[in-house]
Amino acid sequence: MATNGEVLLKTLANSKRMDILYQLAFHDEGARVSDLAQALGEAPNSVSYHVRELAKAGVVEKFDAPGGDARETWYRVAGEGIKVDSSTEAGGRDLGAVIEQLYDSVGNSSVVSRYRAAAANAPGGDDVVFGFQNVLRLTEEQKNELFAGLRSVLERAMSQNDEHKKRLADADEREEALQNTERVYVSIDYFPVIEQGE
Repeated sequence: MATNGEVLLKTLANSKRMDILYQLAFHDEGARVSDLAQALGEAPNSVSYHVRELAKAGVVEKFDAPGGDARETWYRVAGEGIKVDSSTEAGGRDLGAVIEQLYDSVGNSSVVSRYRAAAANAPGGDDVVFGFQNVLRLTEEQKNELFAGLRSVLERAMSQNDEHKKRLADADEREEALQNTERVYVSIDYFPVIEQGE
């Protein structure tokens, strides 16, 4: 993952790159530039440029092709995904403005919209798709409890995700892992609301 917060955020604050990133995230096996271009309806040379920029920022990584086919480069989301917190350095720029641009790109991702709509329209979708967006008024203790609870749940889920990814990489366990797990999309925002003018 990129250590320079400004580089990371500027790289991600682009709707095409977010679409590429989400397309990769929705595929356990990773993808080639040609796969991404076809899925997104974009020119391969344009997708290749954006993938290289994502790789430079440490957001995606190259890996050995499944089955040893080295004719094309394969990419996947690197590490633990993307985490943005208040300790991220912005190189002297207004971090809030950069994060706002990033969230605009996230919110406008056509890939996420497509998957969300498909899930909502699937049989039983009403029971599966869960969304929550609200502004809560909490005491300091309640806020800390909420944050600690969210962090604990996410850390546990990320650990379980890592275990499942290892099983998917193991040829003997792949089929069982595919049958007993499914991919779910998780997006959580947590920040204090600062009144205008403060």
